[in-house]
Amino acid sequence: MSIKERIFTYIEAKGLSKAEFERKSNLSNGYLNNFKGQPSASKLECILSAFPDINRTWLLTGEGEMLMPSVQHTSVERGINNSGVIKNSTIHQDNRAYYSDSPDVLRAEIDRLDQIIETKEGIIKSQEERIKSQEERIKSQEERIDKLLDIIARK
Repeated sequence: MSIKERIFTYIEAKGLSKAEFERKSNLSNGYLNNFKGQPSASKLECILSAFPDINRTWLLTGEGEMLMPSVQHTSVERGINNSGVIKNSTIHQDNRAYYSDSPDVLRAEIDRLDQIIETKEGIIKSQEERIKSQEERIKSQEERIDKLLDIIARK
């Protein structure tokens, strides 16, 4: 499911019209019907600011629940620089962290995810090698069994 489809799922679940969603998110009329691919980080931030109950991870990746758990289980920490821009916004919840959509934070998140992917690919490669080794061992054992069966058959 794409981000666009997840947005439509949220709109439907909340009983909103697309126009109402666009208006509350400060998106232009028809934006949802016209965007293709991935919305920009600034558009995603507009959406997430207007609808803080949307689970950021779910919106971006489809993982987890659509809605954030109740606010009572969430603590918000914000660091705002002198120009009023959030420089490090993190919401901690259930030992997971959700970050703002600033380009630097998104780049860091992409780098972190790339590292996870590399690690997982390494694990997969290691497991594939292990499987190959086990298959060779099985093949060797089968050849040995065949030889023993031949010896038994000759007796």
